[in-house]
Amino acid sequence: MKYVPLVLVLAIFVAALRLRLYFSTTRPSDIAAIDAYAAAHSLRVISVRRSNYYWRYLLSGKAFLSNVARVFIVVVESAESARRELHVAFDNWGRSGEMQVLQDTPIAP
Repeated sequence: MKYVPLVLVLAIFVAALRLRLYFSTTRPSDIAAIDAYAAAHSLRVISVRRSNYYWRYLLSGKAFLSNVARVFIVVVESAESARRELHVAFDNWGRSGEMQVLQDTPIAP
């Protein structure tokens, strides 16, 4: 009986970790949304990398993201062969999970 509070706290902690993992897992719809954005802006996707540094955007004040936001770094190329690096986020808690472009940086050739 004296271990019931400890087991309860441990169960809540494990459940919270599993819930965070569920929300922060990459979904196929994320990649489809990135491809749709690139096609709408006449861009070609070169690479897509997952980034776990969502704190960078929170601390700089550029975006308000939850700790379950899925952040990607996407390298795209325009028709003129100019490469850009897009930082995009999908956040289930804010903006109903739609894609946000956090940063758009040109890459030197």
